[in-house]
Amino acid sequence: MRAGEGGFTHRPAHALPTYTWDHVSGITLLGDAAHLMPPSDVGANLVLLDGADLAQALVTEDTIDEAVRAYEVMMRRHWAAAAHSAAQAMARLLPDPACRRWPS
Repeated sequence: MRAGEGGFTHRPAHALPTYTWDHVSGITLLGDAAHLMPPSDVGANLVLLDGADLAQALVTEDTIDEAVRAYEVMMRRHWAAAAHSAAQAMARLLPDPACRRWPS
């Protein structure tokens, strides 16, 4: 900070609450569009897992719609566990609620 060219800029961490959406044929979400995580250790891993899960579903299911539905079930399962873990980790790292913007 002392050797920097500018002052400190406060940038709160944001995440979305765990939520679900109604399936829409031909459309789905991956990565941060589906599950924005606080900056801990799971965000990049989840987007890679999303891509792998969707690819696997596309080659194993009979139709694209069935593949998207299967992917969304897998993605929500992974996301729920990761969101809980990430929120706990960030609460330990940033105990002041003013520094973070995500559900507990």
